[in-house]
Amino acid sequence: MRELPKDITDEMKIRFDSDLILANKILAEYLTEYDYLNSDRIIRCIVYLTQNGIENFEKNLILAELTQET
Repeated sequence: MRELPKDITDEMKIRFDSDLILANKILAEYLTEYDYLNSDRIIRCIVYLTQNGIENFEKNLILAELTQET
């Protein structure tokens, strides 16, 4: 996975705490599979919108994918 800006990585540490490694793994998988995510602005939005842990992070990634298709 490419290196993310410091504000994104710092926010991921805060939001995902003990699930940070899993969050990075999930994000890397989505970045590999979906070109639309290769934007710091989109990643930042998804991370900052995510509340209540890793499950919602993945849901937000899926929602971003669905809205991209329309």
